[in-house]
Amino acid sequence: MRIVIDMQGLQTRSSGHRGVGRYTENLIRNMIIEAAPQHEIYLALNGTFTDSIDSIRAKFLDILPRDRIVVWQNFFNAAARSGHSEALKYAGYVIREVFLNSFRPDIIFSTNLQEGLDESAPTSVHELSYPTLYCSTLHDLVPFYYEDRYLSDPGIRKWYTEKIEYAKASDLIIADSHATRSDILAKLDVSESKVFTIELGYDSAVFNATPLTNKEREFTLKKYELKNPFIFYVGGNDSHKNVERLISAFSQLPEDLRNSFDLVIGGKDFPKDQMFINRIEQLGIYENTILTGFIEDDDLPKLYKLCKIFVFPSTHEGFGLPALEAMACGAAVIGSGTSSIQEIINFKPAMFDPYEIDDIQLKLRNALSDVDLYREILENGPKQASRYSWTRSARELWTVFENATQISRTKGYRFDDPVQHVIDALAKHTAELDDNALADIAHSISETFPVPRTRKIYLDISSVATHDYKSGIQRVVRAIAAELVNNHPRDFEVELAYTSTSDMRFYAANEYSRRVFNAKVSPHDEEIEFMAGDILIYLDLHPGVAIAHREHNRYLRNKGISVYHVVYDLLPILKPESFWPELCREFRLWTDAVSVSNGALCISKSVADELKEYLDIFGERRSSKFKIGYFHLGADIENSAPTKGLEEGAESVLRSLDARKTFLMVGTIEPRKGGQQALAAFDKLWKQAKDVNLVFVGREGWGVRDFAEHLLSHKENGKRLFWLQGISDEYLKKVYSSSDCLIAASTGEGFGLPLIEAAQHKLPIIARDIPVFKEVAGEHAFYFEDNTEPDTMANAIDTWLKLQKSDRHPRADQMPWLTWRESADQFMNIVLNDDWEYLIDGHGYLYEGLKQSHASERLEWVGFSDAESDFRWSSTASPGIRFLWGGQHEGTLLIKCTPLGTQRVTIYLNTRKIYSGVLSGANTEIFCSMRDLDFGENEIRFELPDAQSPGGADVRLLAIAIRSFEIGPTLPQLKDNSVYNHSSNEFIWDGFSGAEKEFRWTEERHARLIFNWKGTDRKKRLEIRCKTLDVQRITVLLNEREIYTGELSGDDLVVSTDVAEIKGGFNTLSLLLPDARRPNDADPRTLAIALKDIVFVDESRKFNYGMES
Repeated sequence: MRIVIDMQGLQTRSSGHRGVGRYTENLIRNMIIEAAPQHEIYLALNGTFTDSIDSIRAKFLDILPRDRIVVWQNFFNAAARSGHSEALKYAGYVIREVFLNSFRPDIIFSTNLQEGLDESAPTSVHELSYPTLYCSTLHDLVPFYYEDRYLSDPGIRKWYTEKIEYAKASDLIIADSHATRSDILAKLDVSESKVFTIELGYDSAVFNATPLTNKEREFTLKKYELKNPFIFYVGGNDSHKNVERLISAFSQLPEDLRNSFDLVIGGKDFPKDQMFINRIEQLGIYENTILTGFIEDDDLPKLYKLCKIFVFPSTHEGFGLPALEAMACGAAVIGSGTSSIQEIINFKPAMFDPYEIDDIQLKLRNALSDVDLYREILENGPKQASRYSWTRSARELWTVFENATQISRTKGYRFDDPVQHVIDALAKHTAELDDNALADIAHSISETFPVPRTRKIYLDISSVATHDYKSGIQRVVRAIAAELVNNHPRDFEVELAYTSTSDMRFYAANEYSRRVFNAKVSPHDEEIEFMAGDILIYLDLHPGVAIAHREHNRYLRNKGISVYHVVYDLLPILKPESFWPELCREFRLWTDAVSVSNGALCISKSVADELKEYLDIFGERRSSKFKIGYFHLGADIENSAPTKGLEEGAESVLRSLDARKTFLMVGTIEPRKGGQQALAAFDKLWKQAKDVNLVFVGREGWGVRDFAEHLLSHKENGKRLFWLQGISDEYLKKVYSSSDCLIAASTGEGFGLPLIEAAQHKLPIIARDIPVFKEVAGEHAFYFEDNTEPDTMANAIDTWLKLQKSDRHPRADQMPWLTWRESADQFMNIVLNDDWEYLIDGHGYLYEGLKQSHASERLEWVGFSDAESDFRWSSTASPGIRFLWGGQHEGTLLIKCTPLGTQRVTIYLNTRKIYSGVLSGANTEIFCSMRDLDFGENEIRFELPDAQSPGGADVRLLAIAIRSFEIGPTLPQLKDNSVYNHSSNEFIWDGFSGAEKEFRWTEERHARLIFNWKGTDRKKRLEIRCKTLDVQRITVLLNEREIYTGELSGDDLVVSTDVAEIKGGFNTLSLLLPDARRPNDADPRTLAIALKDIVFVDESRKFNYGMES
């Protein structure tokens, strides 16, 4: 038997975190566990709910193959109250039904049909004519019993009635309790023979009577600010939940009894319900009523165990799962004596009439004051709970399914092209749909029903395909790509791919493959259409691409594509002093993008260890494990798609290398490579009359201009000192052959490919004593101490020369090394056979400059409403944002927000006040300095005394809508008459591109510089040295006050203008640039002005930069 299960009940906001979500997760998990070998189960997920897909996969991958968790796409809003046409809603039904039936199931099971009112979660039954049996769970018929409360809105009535009709059309209907089955048979015109009672269970591994440890007890009480013994309720605040009568009953308890307990009410909606809060105040119980908001799953059983009594007062329930879970945890449970709740409690002294406040109060008072009765209620709980289990529920449901399919009409029916099924079903409705809707439907169809083909492994080579700098990384890219393109793994095809920062699409790198590898592929670089089961590996290092594709990679993962990154090193993070600051910032954002993929392939165990340590702290919080593996690089240059050709003068250089002992250093000239130390060491050796050569092979990198000029002007240059830049692999191979020893002097590396290449050429090795070189070379190299003293290296070389002369030096001849074929096999074995070194959970720590959106999962939003499209509203007068911090103890807080009217705002970091001000107007920003940031847990808390209800049906208490949250580095205070260049860390550069060597471009039509000024100064002059992209109009504002407007054109300009006043603290210098544009088709940025320097000058002083505007 094949079952396809619609999992939307675990995905939607309205169900996923409530009883329906727990029902779906637990029942389906146990169904999979209890399934007989001949049964197949597919879990179908709605791709609209992107944040749920990874977590659901993680919940089930231990018991279900990855290809049995499938996703369909709706790129349009099919919600009943979306305001769109009925035809668009119908399209949602059709795509879902065709997708579910495309697996040719015997049964399609929906755990909750009542979805899709305000969310794009289509559910339907037998809209299309397939022989599949449909089974639907109908949890309750509460709205039919309280129509005036739940069905007075015509739109809701229409939606609910439609869902009930679909339930009636189901071949099998599942009821949660005998009471609910009776309701279904009484209210709906359905055959008794197709309605089955499958009672719910509980997860005994979570909900049990195991006592809490003292630490768990103290932590939970502190987290929810519970200081007194308490009476507990958790659930929704719908009318039938009857919480208003509960609070009234609590208020009527005898004063001494009431003052001995708090009433704790759990549920995400209560803190946002101002009418409910007002009612608590009217009853005089505000001081001992605690509204916890959403309670995390891990905390719920702890609160059950900590409470004095759990009360479940609903007038009507489909089952009443919280009552059962509380009883399983050993809580004393009292509740309603109606509907399904009486089946669960089944002890008359613990049940009350839910419509009578006096009876609720009486039973509550008796339970709290009668010791013997309280003991009997406690003893009743475990006895009743033992009657229920999810295993039992799953087995009973399998029996229903097996009996039904014995007489069903499916039996493996044919299912041809699903796309044609969708088109045929929608043919009569296309006239009702506009072009945009039709395009969205077409996109949904193409993504949901890809053309069947062999699975593919796509290797991203976006950097090397456009600019081959002949670096070590690009040698690796060419070599691995060559091996996999020509020898692809079984059951997969391998294609090279490229993309860009401005285009989320990938394209087949066919032209490159034909030109470099002589691959027999199409001559055209067609757009790639990914399908579930494909693998995308970012083989090349192009941080900008990975950052730009961060969210698209999440979409690909949700769709069923595995996404991995190759990590060559973490040096810009571990050794930031050796790299351009902008590169370090970009690199941290790149690792953040890496952390939302499936995993990383590192080029050494050392890098894998470093990545594990870093991402375990700073990586994205995940539902599934992040995978880290490592492989070693190959060394046979001939099999790395080598570049060819010898430059002019090469033969002369090679003869010079053959003439004396030659020491070789291979790699880009960078501060960390140890080049300065090596040259200083050789200066000493040459002074000691050692006749030896030193050869650098590699292009000039960042931060070594002075050293590069020193190399070129050195008196030994061209004699015993050689610098070979950008040479071909053919030339490099000859240099290896003409050398006597490789020096690996880097203070940090990801692997050390030259060590392997040296071993292949039987070239001895002198290496710095760092872990990665020990990993690669082991005992086959001579090591020198890891410091930067020239004497250390000079002495090591001198010692090595003596050892070599007596033939006692370590030899690299026997050093193990891989061919690129073997390296590629290691590489793919990790991915295809899940041979990972580490599986980790990121903890989502923040660091300087990591901007968070209003929907960030790294932040815990306490007292805020759910995220909307562009913002998240505060919903109480004292909300907070909790986060984990991994940066410096000081920083700059930047919050972008919009207040509701005029709002007074005070902000605290933990207990320290850091900001107080009045906000008004759209797109407002809060800047303030932060001190005493703790490593680990921190909280930003707001005091919002002017929070108010926006009116109408919205009863939330709103004040500010947050759009983004960022903690930047501490901004030093600016000084008079000091020049600040384009890479200065005294500014926050908002709307600018990264700093280049001599300038920094604005990248939007509105760019801003935020700076910190000491005191208040008047009558300054602002001077900005810059250049423009053609002719540009520019307006400059200081704190929203215009101080300059004009038109600029040129490469060396000075904008000079008087400034009336700079305020103490944070200031914003805004540049409005209406003529900004793309410089060319290849550059996606929107450029206008490139800033070089900026200075605030005393009126009496003038900086002469050049021409003034």
